[in-house]
Amino acid sequence: MKKDPLVFIHHILECIELVQRYINHRTKKDFLHHP
Repeated sequence: MKKDPLVFIHHILECIELVQRYINHRTKKDFLHHP
């Protein structure tokens, strides 16, 4: 299976965006608390 580099890059960017959203949500909600 050979993947198109652009598809791979797009997937990485989507993952980064999700992680950033998660981090922003966590820091706003529980800035000093840990699970």
